[in-house]
Amino acid sequence: MSMIGEVILSTSVEMLIRKLSSEGIGLFARQEKVHRDVMKWKKLLVKIKSVLDDAEEKQTTEDSVKIWLLDFQNLAYDVEDILDEFETEALWRKLLLEPAQPNTSKFRKLILTCWASFSPRSIMFDSKTMSKIKEITARFQGIVKHKDQLNLEENSREKSKKVRKRLTTTSLVNEAKVYGREKDKKEMIDLLLRDDLTTEDGFSVIPVIGLGGVGKTTLAQLVYNDNQIQNHFDLKAWACVSEDFDVINITKSILMSINAKESGDHNDLNLLQEELKKKLSGNFFLLILDDVWNENYDDWTVLTNPFEAGSQGSSGEKIVIKCNGLPLAAKTLGGLLRGKYDLSDWEDVLHSKIWNLPEERCNIIPALRLSYYYLSPHLKRCFAYCSLFPKNYEFQEDEIVLLWMAEGFLHRENSEKQMEDLGRQYFHKLYLRSFFQQSSYNTSRFMMHDLINDLAQWAARGISFRMEDLLPGTKQHKFSKSLRHFSYTRGQYDGNSSFDSFHNIENLRTFLPISSDILSKKSYLSYSLLHMISKLQCLRVLSLNGYCISKLPNSIGDLKHLRYLNLSGTRIRTLPQSLNKLYNLETLILEDCRRLKKLCADIGNLIKLQCLSNSNVDSLEEMPVEVLVAVAGDLKISRLENIKDVRDAMEAEISGKNKLQALLLEWSSNTSNSRDSEIETRVLEMLKPHQNLEELTIKGYGGTKLPIWLQACS
Repeated sequence: MSMIGEVILSTSVEMLIRKLSSEGIGLFARQEKVHRDVMKWKKLLVKIKSVLDDAEEKQTTEDSVKIWLLDFQNLAYDVEDILDEFETEALWRKLLLEPAQPNTSKFRKLILTCWASFSPRSIMFDSKTMSKIKEITARFQGIVKHKDQLNLEENSREKSKKVRKRLTTTSLVNEAKVYGREKDKKEMIDLLLRDDLTTEDGFSVIPVIGLGGVGKTTLAQLVYNDNQIQNHFDLKAWACVSEDFDVINITKSILMSINAKESGDHNDLNLLQEELKKKLSGNFFLLILDDVWNENYDDWTVLTNPFEAGSQGSSGEKIVIKCNGLPLAAKTLGGLLRGKYDLSDWEDVLHSKIWNLPEERCNIIPALRLSYYYLSPHLKRCFAYCSLFPKNYEFQEDEIVLLWMAEGFLHRENSEKQMEDLGRQYFHKLYLRSFFQQSSYNTSRFMMHDLINDLAQWAARGISFRMEDLLPGTKQHKFSKSLRHFSYTRGQYDGNSSFDSFHNIENLRTFLPISSDILSKKSYLSYSLLHMISKLQCLRVLSLNGYCISKLPNSIGDLKHLRYLNLSGTRIRTLPQSLNKLYNLETLILEDCRRLKKLCADIGNLIKLQCLSNSNVDSLEEMPVEVLVAVAGDLKISRLENIKDVRDAMEAEISGKNKLQALLLEWSSNTSNSRDSEIETRVLEMLKPHQNLEELTIKGYGGTKLPIWLQACS
């Protein structure tokens, strides 16, 4: 549970406070009782937030604090759910009023407004909501009362940081006890001694990136103390930056490292930099900055101003380069097996997961946790969610971004940035920090190292669970009521018996079966289990990818929180009409649904739908116009010969789709006399794409000439 306090502090609490001021809440907050309680929640959240740093620190040694954090985490989830229900109800009432035209009489609008507010459905919603509000208010008060009993200190962020502060590193190393770094050391030294290393600034920077514990500092120590380096550079300096990129202290440290007797004893940055500039002037120098976490480019620019005085060929080295291998893994396992000579003892360790090793005897997880700790809270939640993926599972960037988006993990400060773009930014930050690595088999896919996967499971334990398989005889797991995210390896036949212990999970947010290459492509899911899944009211992510199911239960429309629905590879022919009630749905994936003939009517009700992926849906007869409003990515429009009225093509407004990357316009190969070449010519004229389009394909066109816009492109 080590991540609970901090993540809730920086993400969940702030998100809840923002939602308590949202438009949807405002609709109901006009009711005096609701308004009072909502304001009370805000105040209580602020009180709880003030002690979360201290709770984060104490939970490792005090079980009562850990339990308190878990209780608060569950409350935070439940508060988010009820706020989502407010938003959804507000959206429903808004859609109900939309049919009223601008010229509708005031009396007519008043009647519609009254119906939206006092219909049996609305009255029932208000009644249930008031009951939930009362319960949550009582739980809030209990949490605050328990907080006072735990004597948690307020605003202890600085204290927390001091406790966590790591020892500074030095340049000293016992080379005789370092193994397997000869090649890396040689490559680094060769790089430093190259004649063409200097940049236009007069010095060069060699970044060394890697997870905590991979051996970056050890490699730097080996290079720093090598005889070739000693003889090549006139001056050498080692400075450990640690958490705080303090330019004054770093400059002092560099001066002291060069000449201890003449180090600055003041805090005037200008004088310190003048002194450093004199020391470096005309000299070849090597500077190693270890443990750099700062991302502020301005700080770096200020620090490096004196470096330009050095002789051409000097290096300022930020220890930030990617090194292969995890030396701490061998070190920890070696310590674990020391003194054990029985072969069975070694085999037990060989077949066990490092995750199961006691933390006090295993330095691997703490070392990796160092890198995890310095992630932003938003990245922490995104990374922890990846614990749902099995080891060696290869995933695509867009796949995981859509899941993050559905779970509400993407914190958008700039309203102009698209959620998908923000998700890709998060993804690349994790990739650059080596939490993800590119697949060696497919460059478009990514995976996590086994130890990184273990780290993700550690970060998400208590709220996420991954069932490895559903094979007969598998030991059943007792699920916690706190469980929010669930994944499993899809079996060939998945029925109720596979989920005998699948109870007490009414708060589940993610149901994610994952395919296994070992199993047959055909997988079957019992309808009774499917019906049970569709009753999980808190679901935000539901995937039925790859199951041979032919229909969905109507109860699917009751999943008011659902953001992500993946029906890829299923045998579904039509979507249930109730799907139109999923007002929060953002992603609908229908890839390889080759039997799907049509989408449900009124799909335009899904006003939050951002991603509709329907490649290889060969039997689809028509596509509602509403889904073309904000289309992006790749778009295929087929059977264009069926357009008899050119205005239908014009209403698609393809020229306004500035997010489209690739467009395929296809007329069927049917050459019957019923086709009108003149209409086809005018249709193509109306389907002019936006100038941002990167790829255009036209198939089966039977018109008499090319439109002007296409002639201009050729």
